[in-house]
Amino acid sequence: MIRVGLGRKQSRYVLAVVQGDRRVDLDAVRECVGGTRAGMADQVTAERLTGCVSGSIIPFSFHPALTLIADRDLLEQEEIYFNAARLDLSVALPTPEYREIAAPLSARVALSAAAAPPAATAA
Repeated sequence: MIRVGLGRKQSRYVLAVVQGDRRVDLDAVRECVGGTRAGMADQVTAERLTGCVSGSIIPFSFHPALTLIADRDLLEQEEIYFNAARLDLSVALPTPEYREIAAPLSARVALSAAAAPPAATAA
């Protein structure tokens, strides 16, 4: 989840949904909602707005203060896979059904797989 600054003491929260091998492009999200800066939201706010524990946030928004944006490349896939609000259970959903149920905004908000930095690994 991303906190986008809109100006003095105003911010907007965005849940950006991208493919698992991609990273969120914070600048693209900021531009998409007309913000001045963007960064990751704190864990308490993310859990409060989504109703999910960190690490198992679903790609839906049920809170009026949370804008949902799905990356265009993700929406071109036949199905999307995501955790079902639990770390031990996943769901596959046909993308047209996801679009109908979730009604996300669509924008390019993911770094390409080649541009995304590799995930950190334990040494």
